Amino acid sequence: MNVNKIVINQVERKLDLGMILCKYCGCLMGTIPTNGVKKFYGVCQSEPCQQLSKGGH
Repeated sequence: MNVNKIVINQVERKLDLGMILCKYCGCLMGTIPTNGVKKFYGVCQSEPCQQLSKGGH
């Protein structure tokens, strides 16, 4: 077994440290692999958030 190959494979693998959050209610919609903790914003499927994204009150 090649120890160096195991270490390289572990280093190359990215973790799901990126979070996709709803910009209205803050719910976690998903995660994505990134090189560090990062936040991305979108709009979830809930009716109130969909209305807010369309300019509703």
